[in-house]
Amino acid sequence: MTEFLSNLLQSINIPGGLDSLSGLIDSPADYRAAYGHAFDRLVTPIAAYDPKIDSDASNAVRVKSERAWTAKLDLQRLIRTVERQLRTFFATIVEETWLLPLKDPTTFYNKVEIREYLRHLTTSSGGLEATDIVELQAAMLHWWAEDPRVPEYINRLEDAQKKATRASLPITDDWLAAIATMSLLSAGSFPKLRIEWDGLAPASKTWAAWKTWALKSQKTMEREQRASGTRGDVFGTAAAAADTHGIVPKTHSFRPTAADAPSQPLLADLDRYLDNMAAAVTNEKAVLDTLVSSNAELTKLTSAKISKLEQLLLDLKTSGPRPTQSSALRTQDNSDTRAVSQLRAAIKHKWVPGGYCSSHGWGVGPDHTSANCKGKRPGHVDNVTRANPQGPGATRNKGWDDFLSA
Repeated sequence: MTEFLSNLLQSINIPGGLDSLSGLIDSPADYRAAYGHAFDRLVTPIAAYDPKIDSDASNAVRVKSERAWTAKLDLQRLIRTVERQLRTFFATIVEETWLLPLKDPTTFYNKVEIREYLRHLTTSSGGLEATDIVELQAAMLHWWAEDPRVPEYINRLEDAQKKATRASLPITDDWLAAIATMSLLSAGSFPKLRIEWDGLAPASKTWAAWKTWALKSQKTMEREQRASGTRGDVFGTAAAAADTHGIVPKTHSFRPTAADAPSQPLLADLDRYLDNMAAAVTNEKAVLDTLVSSNAELTKLTSAKISKLEQLLLDLKTSGPRPTQSSALRTQDNSDTRAVSQLRAAIKHKWVPGGYCSSHGWGVGPDHTSANCKGKRPGHVDNVTRANPQGPGATRNKGWDDFLSA
């Protein structure tokens, strides 16, 4: 009961992290060792307003003091609420016969500290007897069949061991290893991996070794389930675990059941799954390499074409018309002129005179600015314009304005 309440109280958050409600049941020495100060139950009623705040205090001082006072009020209400709920808890699960010595004729149980409940029950009850532990040991034989999840099973066995120690009839680690081994053998669990446990020398078959082996086996089974696609939405529950291990629910016998062995993928199937995954990764990499190579080649060709067009524009602008040309040269000039016209028609709807982008320079559309650019390059500056060019596009002025105006 103390362990349960301690876990519950520690999970309740107190803002600031300087205290814990476990102080309601911890011994003063243990609490001081953990938090560096004593736990204050705030028993004395607290006024609604801090009387220490001066009437002429500044707003900053007043707000800070009021918030600290409000936090203290909230903590007091939290402590009183938790205490009321825990008193109800004790009244519900413990017969009042055991609690009557704590009852006050006037205040009843309302002023009894939670720590006092536990102290009283500890000193007045007889505790566990040897017969209780014998019954506990008998029940332990069925726990794996009821819930064959390794972490939960280990915790349950070790909790039983602690309980037996309190009853002065201890359950040894060797006894735990023997119970766990027998339970798994009778249930037919981990049939593929038991050789790792059976191959150990008798002196090496300790409880610590069993836990290491069983946890490893659990992880292996989970990987097999994921690879075979048999894991359902309820994976991790006791029912799913029992089905995975092929255990008939509520089996209370060590005799093998008539149920079929659990369905698990063969090693060959597992190898095939892994080979398929490796092939898929290889194919995806090959496709990606091809795309990267094609993109690089396309970029190279595009750059070459743009360079040729820019050179063509420069030649036309500087050389002017050539009246005496051969028929072949005139044909070439006509072809060049058509190419320039097509280029002008293509970019006329994309670029506009006066535009500028920090990443793309002067050749941008009417709605393309440094602020709304969707392809920002390293060094991009949002709040710049043509009047103050900055960024990678500051040097990208290839005469588009003159070209479009012409």
